[in-house]
Amino acid sequence: MAINQPGSQVFTASGSDVFQAISDLITALRTGSSTDASIVSVRQALDHISIQRVFYGNTLNQMDSQQTFLNSEKLELSRQEDAVGGADMAVAVSRLTNAQNARNATRVATGKVSQISLFDFLR
Repeated sequence: MAINQPGSQVFTASGSDVFQAISDLITALRTGSSTDASIVSVRQALDHISIQRVFYGNTLNQMDSQQTFLNSEKLELSRQEDAVGGADMAVAVSRLTNAQNARNATRVATGKVSQISLFDFLR
C-alpha cells in the first residue's frame, strides 16, 4: 500500500498540471481565444484525477477491511482473555481438587486390581 504520495502526483498527469489546465481554460475564456486545447488539457487532468480517486478509494477500502479484521481479532482476544483470566477461582480450585481425587481413586483401584492373583479368583 503506497503511503506518503506527494500531492503533485495526484494533480499532475504526464505532462499536464490540473491547476495549469484550469488556469489556461480561464485565460482562453477571458480573452476569447480558442478553448479547444484547454478543454483537452482539462479533460486529461480530469481523467487522471479519476484514476487517482479509484486508486486511493481502493486503498481506503483495504484499510477499512484491515481495521474491521483487527477489531474482530481484538474482540476475540478479549473473549479469550476473559475465559482465562476471568475464571472463578473457587470453581476452578474445586474442579481441580475433584479431578485430583478421581485420579488418586483410580490409581488406588488399579493398584488393588494388580494385587489380585489367580488364586484369589479360585476361592
